[in-house]
Amino acid sequence: MGLVFDASSLIILNEVGLLRDLIRLPIALATTQSVLAEVHSATVHELSRRGAIGVVTSRREVVPPEIRLRLGSGETSVIAWVVENPAYWAVLDERLARDAARRLGIRFLGTARLIKHLADKGILTFDRARSLLESLPGIGFYIRNDTIRLVLGEPPLEIG
Repeated sequence: MGLVFDASSLIILNEVGLLRDLIRLPIALATTQSVLAEVHSATVHELSRRGAIGVVTSRREVVPPEIRLRLGSGETSVIAWVVENPAYWAVLDERLARDAARRLGIRFLGTARLIKHLADKGILTFDRARSLLESLPGIGFYIRNDTIRLVLGEPPLEIG
């Protein structure tokens, strides 16, 4: 059971200061080498060096060419990992990547839903989760207000 992150999710989680909270979850956290190449955060690289965020290798060919055609290498590597490791959830923010995950029948969530999950697990307060979600547009993360309300109203996920 675990989560494997794409670049945008790691960047946003770092930007809002949640990476150190995230490693308190009692599950495996991972990303791929392709994703790490896209992320220029000293914090993310330090957490991966320490093993708090594992670095996994995936085989992109498990994602059919017609699906990976419009995806970046990081997104493809995350989706490929989850295809072969179904105990993991992909953390994907781009619509094309989420559509690809849906087509392949793998479990995924976005950064907004992950923030809500941290509140569900008691790592964040619900008010802090709401505040963080409402702050996302200010740092360049596109999310509509009705999506925030929807995410906050969803039942807890069984990630781990």
